[in-house]
Amino acid sequence: PRSVLYMSVVVTLIFDAVAYGALLFAYLYLFTARGLPWPPAGYDLLPLTGAAAPALVCVAMLAAGALTLRALRAEHRIGTAAGTLALIVLQIALAVTLLMLFGATSATADAYGAVLWTVAGYAIAHAGVALLMLPYVLVVLFAGRLSAARPLALENTVLVTHYTALATLAGLALVVFFPRMLGHG
Repeated sequence: PRSVLYMSVVVTLIFDAVAYGALLFAYLYLFTARGLPWPPAGYDLLPLTGAAAPALVCVAMLAAGALTLRALRAEHRIGTAAGTLALIVLQIALAVTLLMLFGATSATADAYGAVLWTVAGYAIAHAGVALLMLPYVLVVLFAGRLSAARPLALENTVLVTHYTALATLAGLALVVFFPRMLGHG
């Protein structure tokens, strides 16, 4: 049985996912309203190599979160702390790699750039939320209030980091691969 707090985070993320789905749908709607060529004139395809960096960071976030939970369940405080620190670094790396990927795109020039930056901003904002949560995990860990018997702070935080990784991967798949599926690259 899960706690009410854990389930409230799950429900919040479900509503968040619906909003993010609407944002991704807005990208597709923009395509239907605009038509070909896609991306619009003046834009290049987002580079696969540039998209690989945030995608790999997301995969690393998923692995680090799972390993950190495993360390906590094994009552391995050093492993839990190391995993939490790794998650902090990965949140920062996600923000940096997304800024690098979308850096050449203007958020104010037109709707296409605005939607791309909103997708990036969404992921960066969620990484920021995780960055607010992760130091708290370290505090409760070293205060002795985080253990296999009391895992809620870490479970909720890993839930947010995993959601951030999966949502970012979905957004990257759409904005990087959709134009290529149309035969533009």
